Amino acid sequence: MKSHGIKSLVVVGGGSAGWMAASYFAKKFMGTDLEISLVESSEIGSVGVGEATVPAIKYFLSELDIDEKEFVRSTNATFKLGIDFKGWCNQKSRFFHPFAKFGCRIGSVDFINYWTKARLSGCLEPIDAYSLPAQIARYGRFAIPKANAESDGMLNFNYAYHFDSSLFAAYLKSISVKMGVKSIDGTIKTIEKYESNGAVKSLILEDGSEIFGDFYIDCSGFSGLLINSLDSEYEDWSDLLPCDSACVAQTKTCDDLGAYTTSTAMSSGWRWSIPLQNRVGNGYVYSSKFIDDERAKNEFLDSLGEDPITGPKVIKFRPGQKKRVWVGNVFSVGLSSGFLEPLESTSLYLVQYSLLVLFNNFPSDVRNDYLSRKVNDQVYRQVYNMRDFLVAHYCNNDRNGEPFWDYCRKNRLPESLLSRIEEFREGGSIDVGKDDFFKENSWVAILTGMGVVPEYFHPKLSFLGGEAVRAELRSMKEAIDEIVPKLPTHNEFLKNNVIF
Repeated sequence: MKSHGIKSLVVVGGGSAGWMAASYFAKKFMGTDLEISLVESSEIGSVGVGEATVPAIKYFLSELDIDEKEFVRSTNATFKLGIDFKGWCNQKSRFFHPFAKFGCRIGSVDFINYWTKARLSGCLEPIDAYSLPAQIARYGRFAIPKANAESDGMLNFNYAYHFDSSLFAAYLKSISVKMGVKSIDGTIKTIEKYESNGAVKSLILEDGSEIFGDFYIDCSGFSGLLINSLDSEYEDWSDLLPCDSACVAQTKTCDDLGAYTTSTAMSSGWRWSIPLQNRVGNGYVYSSKFIDDERAKNEFLDSLGEDPITGPKVIKFRPGQKKRVWVGNVFSVGLSSGFLEPLESTSLYLVQYSLLVLFNNFPSDVRNDYLSRKVNDQVYRQVYNMRDFLVAHYCNNDRNGEPFWDYCRKNRLPESLLSRIEEFREGGSIDVGKDDFFKENSWVAILTGMGVVPEYFHPKLSFLGGEAVRAELRSMKEAIDEIVPKLPTHNEFLKNNVIF
């Protein structure tokens, strides 16, 4: 049967996910007859705590032809070079996960082999000492990486943003409306379905108006308003990721804005700190199995060291993923499709990834089960791989005697994660797939930071003496130490290059 393009696309729910979807498809289908509407209720607030991102967000903005400086000014954004982890392996440990590789290849041998040989011979310098962006961040500085840097050099690093999620949604809304998206303020009262196949026919709002669509994108948050009316099958991963609550609050902005997210281990989870131009976003992600809300709130407030300007507010979630994000004529995006936890700032990336996968397999006016199965499989596999990466943060801890951390360390792990850890420990590398979001450098950052050190290095280095290896490492570190002091502070960079 000959198929044709659908005529109307309805996005349900605003917030970051909803307006990302609306703006993305408005841009992709510009110049066509596709009508795009977004229905959101001004009476229903969004979760609105996702303020940290990963570098992929830059490509999303570029697809919308958004100017970086304008975006940073409009969303009170700051820059992000990675995540600083404090107290995760043990209470005194600290390591950095940068958006870059560590060191550089020497004589066709990957840097990790040099670091491993030095480590096994007693050199205790952490691997992030050989990461330029990690040291730039640690010393409160920032610089845009050079576009013509060598592909394997230390100057080749990436960056992302911290921003106000409500301002981000408002910014995308203004762009979407200019591109022709119809914004509808209303609360959905009833979902009408076709008797023949159970697909969504229309949405009845409380004011009695009816919204028709050929295809619907569910961005209604944890409620999963549309997707749950078609399929409630949800794969619960709370046994592997026991954190199911977050206490959030905002504090005043700090004088020295760090170009990184801080993740600090707590008694029953961890706390984030995200600096914006006008304030700092904070949150304690914890497991209600090990601490109740009131005690968590008190521990969180004590850790802030100052009175919050908003909050604290407690948010509940269930880690897991929908087995099918595309059912019938509904595609779920963001919190309506699942949620891991904000540990590596992947929530908005998963929205971005889901929209890309859907566009590449966009529905027509004829039902195509092959396309929906393909999309469901791709999205699920991406989230599944992310889940393993997040679990790797917890399972190798050395915080003995603390119930939450003991549980994470003794927990039974999936074979997919165990094989990754064994691969790194025994072979000194991790073979990631081309579609895996977290590449080898990310696994190296987390595993080494949590005390998992390879027991193997390339035999070529056996012909080099220990001093020769240490000399190579010293040379890299000295080069980094020479560059960092010459760079502007993060505050200076924002003031001189963005905010004016």
